[in-house]
Amino acid sequence: MSHTATALRLGLREYARTPVLLALFAFLPVYFVAVFAGVAPSTPVPVHLPGGGTATHATADAVVVLVAPIVTALVVGITGLFVLRATADADSRLVIAGYDVRSVVLARFGVLAVVAIVETVVTVAVALVFVSPGHLVGFALGVLLAGATYGAVGVAVGVVLDRLAGVYVMLFGPTLDVFLFQNPMTDSAGELPALLPGHYAGELVVAAAFAGDLPVESIGWGLVYLLGVGVVAGWAFARSASPA
Repeated sequence: MSHTATALRLGLREYARTPVLLALFAFLPVYFVAVFAGVAPSTPVPVHLPGGGTATHATADAVVVLVAPIVTALVVGITGLFVLRATADADSRLVIAGYDVRSVVLARFGVLAVVAIVETVVTVAVALVFVSPGHLVGFALGVLLAGATYGAVGVAVGVVLDRLAGVYVMLFGPTLDVFLFQNPMTDSAGELPALLPGHYAGELVVAAAFAGDLPVESIGWGLVYLLGVGVVAGWAFARSASPA
């Protein structure tokens, strides 16, 4: 077994031994999506579509579509924060034992990827109980993009903040980003929304859910944004794995 695979297995085992992360992983999608779907009114509301135009949908449907990427971003973002903060000493010991820093970094990204993919499947499955996206694959890709992007952001946050402060940032950051700045039920024109991590994922889920489209431009720019924060996260992982 390669060093990367071994480190990935150890990382997933450590994740499974963290009750807080497991609780978030299993409980948050069901709770958030179901509660918001239950309390949001069915009043029709105009939804602003990426690229222009509007479509009228029930407020509850729009809220569920927004909550799905938020939940995934929360879970994967907090995972990124915990992985960096909790595994720094273990990563350093692996490097001292002969593991290449690159193998350790790839393994940590592997943990985030596994969590993001599985959390996307769970969240989309719960969301489908309440909404029927016009383009299911595009909707799932948007949810996954939100999780992956905020997973990398969580790693970066872990460099500058301790665990408690970082958790607060990762709880409120995605929620304010998507609900306030990327909300298609309001006219959020301006430069700031496009600079935030949830922008392209938000465009993707809205276009897929309400227009039945798969906006290639949003996917492309979303991947560019993900690459940028991924580079920062890679540096953070490498920094934490390097022995002092």
